[in-house]
Amino acid sequence: MSASAYSSVQEARKVLAARLRELRRDVELTGRELARRCGWYPSKVSRIENARTPPSAEDVRVWCRACGAEEQTEDIIASLHAVEGMFVEWRRAERRGLRASVAAVNPRYERSRQVRTYASWVIPGMLQTRPRPPSTSPSRPPDNSPAT
Repeated sequence: MSASAYSSVQEARKVLAARLRELRRDVELTGRELARRCGWYPSKVSRIENARTPPSAEDVRVWCRACGAEEQTEDIIASLHAVEGMFVEWRRAERRGLRASVAAVNPRYERSRQVRTYASWVIPGMLQTRPRPPSTSPSRPPDNSPAT
C-alpha cells in the first residue's frame, strides 16, 4: 500500500464521521446534548465527528441509541470494521517498509519515458531560477548591483 492508501483510509474515516454527524443533525441535537445523553465529554463527540478519533463499536451503539437510530447501528458498525481493516492493512504495509508496494510499481516506472508530477506546494524549477523582483526582499540589494 502507498501513501495514497493512507489517504484512502483517512477519507473513509471522514465519511464514517460525516455519517455520524448527519445522524446527530437529523434529530437536531447539538454536540453538547449528544455528549450529555451518551455520558461523554463534548470533546469526544467533536473528535469523532472530525475524524481525529475513530469510534469504537460501543461508541457507535451509544451514539445511535442517543439519536434514536438503532436500526442503523449494525450498518454503521460494519462500515467501522471496514475502515479499521483498511487501517490495519495500511499499517502492516508500512511496517514492512512499503517495499512490496514500491517493488510493484518500480517496473512501470523504469519503462516510462516521461514522468509527470504535481505538487501544489512546490514552485517548478523553471520558475525558481528567475531573479526575484526587488520588492519581494527590500532589505537586500538587487543581485545585479555592485558589491559593497
